[in-house]
Amino acid sequence: MAETKKSVFATLNAINVQDHVEVKDTGRVKLSYLSWAWAWAEVKKNFPKATYTIYENADGWNYHTDGRTAWVKTGVTIDDIEHVEYLPVMDN
Repeated sequence: MAETKKSVFATLNAINVQDHVEVKDTGRVKLSYLSWAWAWAEVKKNFPKATYTIYENADGWNYHTDGRTAWVKTGVTIDDIEHVEYLPVMDN
């Protein structure tokens, strides 16, 4: 009987991250997050060919702005499928 390969989501979702959750207290709100370095290391352990992209704007900056706020556009590609996220710049 052939072994069924787990999906990318199922593989990553099964990783216990509890001991790696960090908290940032802004004074107004507490934010829980995983460090990018730790999370990326876990992705690469499971999917060595994974890549990420940080998209630049037309001026070559690594962030985007409308004059009122700023964000970064990033993409992670695993098994030829890219997931793009727009992430707000939280401070400075």
